[in-house]
Amino acid sequence: AINFGNSGGPLINSRGEVIGINAAISSRASSIGFAVPINGAASVLPQLRARGRVSRGYMGVGLRDVDQDLERSLKLSVDHGALVQDITAGSPADRAGLRPYDVITSLDDRPISNDDQLIREISARAPGSAARLHLVRDGRDQMLTVKLAERPARERDKPDTSPSSPPERAKSDADSPPLGLVVRDIDRQTSERLELPRQIHGVLITRVEPMSSSFDGGIERGTVLLEINRQPVESVADYRRVARAARPGDILTLYIYAPDLDQRQLKTIRVEDR
Repeated sequence: AINFGNSGGPLINSRGEVIGINAAISSRASSIGFAVPINGAASVLPQLRARGRVSRGYMGVGLRDVDQDLERSLKLSVDHGALVQDITAGSPADRAGLRPYDVITSLDDRPISNDDQLIREISARAPGSAARLHLVRDGRDQMLTVKLAERPARERDKPDTSPSSPPERAKSDADSPPLGLVVRDIDRQTSERLELPRQIHGVLITRVEPMSSSFDGGIERGTVLLEINRQPVESVADYRRVARAARPGDILTLYIYAPDLDQRQLKTIRVEDR
């Protein structure tokens, strides 16, 4: 166990070996702490000695694992890799032509099994170096080369942009809204309040039914629903049409934009009996 004030200090095992650098402790549990593995700390020592700071490779993508639910709902032709769910405008990935829903399966001919592996590999590379990616796009194999940049400093958290009005009550639709979500069209005032980018077109999620499949899938009130299984959802009518066509047991992939994070995310839910 570690204590308050130990951050930045060594984590030592019973043999007196430094195995990590203490980073934080959990505020929700007793005697649970976190540390940076010593191998990771040692790998950046040369940069710290030479320049006093760490530079990491950066592509500018948001990633997630390929799991069975994604594979089934999006009809993917691969069962492993890192799936692109967001791309930062003007980033190396954007300039190289990466797109949402691309599945990166190898880096410089080395297989990529999940998003964590790809993040580690890219972060360990020097800014300015080239990364050759093998990816699957709409069932077809492609190769792209990305020239890495330096990872930018983390921005301060954006202010809370969740709806200020009370949650809307679910309107009766067989006693439950489709997929456990209540949505509404986004008007100009809402778009300005949420500071939505121009390219964001969707519906605002104003309520998530407790214990629904959307609730279990991590869908949050105040986010913007962009697509369902790659079908654009630009109005409440679009949402109702796509949602009501789903059948119990179907797995749906929802493409979500979170204004507070300025990030697009892919979430999967399983349609339940109504």
